[in-house]
Amino acid sequence: MAMDAFAQADAARSPKQAALVAVEHARVLVTGGDLDQACALAVAAYDVGTSCQSERVQQAVRQFRGNLSGQAPRFTAELDDRLHSTYTTRST
Repeated sequence: MAMDAFAQADAARSPKQAALVAVEHARVLVTGGDLDQACALAVAAYDVGTSCQSERVQQAVRQFRGNLSGQAPRFTAELDDRLHSTYTTRST
């Protein structure tokens, strides 16, 4: 039921709003055990946040990742790469 609600909500939102909804969708997927799909959504949301220069979206994704501590790195690797590359770009 939540999956259908997220799909309907995406159609009526701006890219930034859709990215925030995607992060919430990712949280729901984690609770359902679908970590791979959740991380893929978070990566997509982070990419939107970066392209739109939305600190709010990027922060939501960072918080999402922070809540995944101890999860299988094979699922979180791409998300970790995105977060790391943004951090190193800011540091230079």
